[in-house]
Amino acid sequence: MNTPSRLAAALGISTLFVLSAVADDQAQHPAPAPQYAVRVELLVVDLSQAKALALLPALRDPAKIDGAVDQIMAAIDQKEATLVGYPILQAVDGEEASSSQILEKRYPTEFDPPVEIAKVLPVPPRMVNAPVAPGSPPETVPQTPLPPNPLHLVSLPTSFETRNIGLIVIVTPHVLSDGNWILLDIEPSSVILQRFEIFVTDITQPQFVTLGSPTKMAVRNGEHTLLAVHKIPGADNQVEVEIVQATATPIK
Repeated sequence: MNTPSRLAAALGISTLFVLSAVADDQAQHPAPAPQYAVRVELLVVDLSQAKALALLPALRDPAKIDGAVDQIMAAIDQKEATLVGYPILQAVDGEEASSSQILEKRYPTEFDPPVEIAKVLPVPPRMVNAPVAPGSPPETVPQTPLPPNPLHLVSLPTSFETRNIGLIVIVTPHVLSDGNWILLDIEPSSVILQRFEIFVTDITQPQFVTLGSPTKMAVRNGEHTLLAVHKIPGADNQVEVEIVQATATPIK
């Protein structure tokens, strides 16, 4: 039984009367409209470990982080860094916004026992020119196919799964009373296809890396802030850096 129904039963009145009273109260006391529009930008880049460590002190310093961001953007232009994503989300104060840039990677997870390739894909007969009488058009006749290699076995997939590769961001901004600070409830997640591993002669499986940094953090309105630094597993000397900027504008 829902809340209006329980309240009606307790008071001995009809549910319709309770629902009407609730609607009247909501009309007289509407929820306050959001006071701010918020733009959230997330810069995600992969760069060498040496370059990331050199930039880290500036990225931590509010007075120097803008210069460090300029250096990162220049490194992207010069192909010394890789832009993973740069989603820009528009939200209102207190409401969730999300962005995704993904590739759906489908891969097999279950297989039938190995069988000879010839039983799966029969080798078509080769066509050769047959001798014909002088002046007649050429004819072709099938030639006996070559015997298959008995060592060439394949395992046919019977079941598949799908994994989303790319960057997903979910964020809810809360502008504090003075408007100078913004509380971000943010969940960025980056999934990377690292490589394929060979388990048996003809079965390979993908290896994924997931980098996530869900957090709640306070940022100054309009200023860049270092969100996270990840060492990428399986990648030699590669680091992923995440920088967030949130800008709140009063709704007039």
